[in-house]
Amino acid sequence: MSIRKPLISFSAFAVVSVLVIAGVWNTLARTVDGDTREYTAIFTDVLGLRPGDDVRMAGVRVGKVEEIGLDDNYNAKVTLIVQSDQTIFDDTKPLSATRI
Repeated sequence: MSIRKPLISFSAFAVVSVLVIAGVWNTLARTVDGDTREYTAIFTDVLGLRPGDDVRMAGVRVGKVEEIGLDDNYNAKVTLIVQSDQTIFDDTKPLSATRI
């Protein structure tokens, strides 16, 4: 009895399994690629916003929410990281703080 055919089949299965697990891991990790800058924003309402949520510009993921807390006036203080190559202007306003 030859062990070669089952060994090749198992090896192919193992390689495909590792690639699938790596793909799922990268999808769920939700890391921000490249150099980042940290920003702090003050909001009156962050209902539905959670640490780890995406920061998007024109629908493209450019960062993520790091931390949500309160400032001295009991407004929501949100710390987020954004890719360094993205320009954030002083008059930038959120489109929505709700989850889809």
